[in-house]
Amino acid sequence: MPMQVVTVTEPQVLKAMAHPLRARLFYALYAREFARAADLARELDVPANQISFHLRLMARHGLIEEAPERARDKRDRVWRPASTMGFEIDPAVAGTPAYREAGRRHAHEVLDAYLTRARSGFHHANDITAHLSPEEVAQMAEEIQALLMRWNARGKAHTAKDPGAPRTTYLMSVHVQPLPE
Repeated sequence: MPMQVVTVTEPQVLKAMAHPLRARLFYALYAREFARAADLARELDVPANQISFHLRLMARHGLIEEAPERARDKRDRVWRPASTMGFEIDPAVAGTPAYREAGRRHAHEVLDAYLTRARSGFHHANDITAHLSPEEVAQMAEEIQALLMRWNARGKAHTAKDPGAPRTTYLMSVHVQPLPE
């Protein structure tokens, strides 16, 4: 499947994704490739009916979709991300208050979870500086993306081979930017 991305063109989508459980669901689903509400409910320790509600809302906004070819029967609902590369923000939306608020909320939740060790498992962070040209930083960003995508694919392959094996969904958040003033 070729790499594809969903472009968010409406601030309402960002507001929908600002809900902490929806963000967790999106990441868990993206890491697994596909899942049923019951699978996600077990992983996130949230009631399945609550998970189902949030999955349907995310589907209405085009971030996830049903995967009927994975269903066991007509009643079985299996979900997958609507793209292989997550989503990107349309420049017209990127300047909105909804974008800034969603970004702030997400960044604070991610950092707070790291600092408080909210979940057991491996934790690691780096702050590394490099003095680079625009071409070099673009090349580095491509290499980082390729590395993360290889590990994402590896996790999906192992989950597909042995769905019952104990695994944890990890969030790898990389920010490459000019040194803040």
